[in-house]
Amino acid sequence: KNLENLRLANNALSNESIGVLAGCNTLVTLVIDGNPGITSVDGLQFERKERLVTLSAKRCSITTVPTALGKCALLAEVFFTDNAIKNLPKELGELKEKKVRALEFEGNPLADNKIKKMIGKSANLVKELLVYVRKNGVSESAGDAGGKNKPGGKGKKGKKQALSVSDASEEEVEEEAEAEAVEVKEPEEAQAVKTVEEKPVEPAAGDDSDSEDEDELRERMRKMSKKERAKAERKLVEQKAVRAAKKAAEKRVQNDATADVRRARLTSAEDLDDEQYGDIDSDDEEALLERKQALRKAKDAVAASGGAYTLTPEQRSAAEKVESERVQKALAEKAEAEAEENAKRAARDAEELFAKMKLAEAADGVVMSWLYEKGQIQRKPGGIPFKPGKSKGDHPTILCVIPAMIVGRIIGKAGATIREIETRSKAKVSIQEGKGGAGMSTLTVVGDDRAAESVRMMVNNAVGGGKR
Repeated sequence: KNLENLRLANNALSNESIGVLAGCNTLVTLVIDGNPGITSVDGLQFERKERLVTLSAKRCSITTVPTALGKCALLAEVFFTDNAIKNLPKELGELKEKKVRALEFEGNPLADNKIKKMIGKSANLVKELLVYVRKNGVSESAGDAGGKNKPGGKGKKGKKQALSVSDASEEEVEEEAEAEAVEVKEPEEAQAVKTVEEKPVEPAAGDDSDSEDEDELRERMRKMSKKERAKAERKLVEQKAVRAAKKAAEKRVQNDATADVRRARLTSAEDLDDEQYGDIDSDDEEALLERKQALRKAKDAVAASGGAYTLTPEQRSAAEKVESERVQKALAEKAEAEAEENAKRAARDAEELFAKMKLAEAADGVVMSWLYEKGQIQRKPGGIPFKPGKSKGDHPTILCVIPAMIVGRIIGKAGATIREIETRSKAKVSIQEGKGGAGMSTLTVVGDDRAAESVRMMVNNAVGGGKR
């Protein structure tokens, strides 16, 4: 009875199987997509589902849109995509334009070309579509059997039905004329409806008074015109929805009060040690056993009185804080792991690039050195040759003459940059200022080939040399 959200997509449902949902009048969301065995949803009795907000029945075999949908005052989303619907009923136009957010009928063999164009242009033309359907939709009486019994067909029955249809059309014209007269002259019936709209029926303390007010309103509605009767019906549905929401709020307050009482009982049960058994000797086994049994009975009584333990606002706030800290920690660990993985990937790429460069140099048989050209240190022939280590296992020494104006960038503030270069490359780096000519200095690097190449790349980054 209290079911609100139900999703039964992609099953093997049929018209009979969904008929059991006719009594679920508290539904807010109903999704039955992907059930080709469903050809009609009229058996769901939508006129009773006053709280329904979303209805989705995509990819079924539905042939008609239920006329009772127009009485769902809170309905905001309707999805009937990819079905076998040919016409939209006039009653669908009774839905409130301000409430409805989406109406989707794509993939249906709609007979009305204008509706097809409106759906094809944009899915947001909800207001225009409702207005058009309200005026030009198919009424419930449409769709009679063909042959001789069709209006205008041959035979007596066809003539009689043609006459009845013409009489019905004349009655509809007369009703529309009466409605226009009501809007101009405002007779007593229209004034009664205005009174109902301006002063909505307020529910009294008991259900009997509510039913009496509803009966009185329905009695007045019998005397109204078709247009005013539809307005009054929508107003009545809104009033029922308001009363249902108010009852639900009162029930929530009552449940919260009951939960507070249960918490108080549980607390008092846990405090039995202080109230009754505070002076029990720890060696008195019988007294200790009696205390445990009493405490167990008290907790069982609380559990039997109904419901699980409900968090207080302070406990809920603390739990949310812990959860937030856990999520932040997880995100930080993930970011750290990604950064570490990126660093490893960059190191592998640099090593592969260095290996390719060494293979190319060996194939060409060229002796490489370091030269400062065009604002960067380049690895090419023509510079100071590398000096091998003094003994076996010592790393070679690389010398490169650089302008004195870029020495400050390499050293950094208080030597921070050059220390970082040494730490990351694991090579020894030093600069002899004034050595190498006027306005020049000499950069000295001691380390293996990979360490020296790392120093060259980081120095180029420090001086802003661009290409490394």
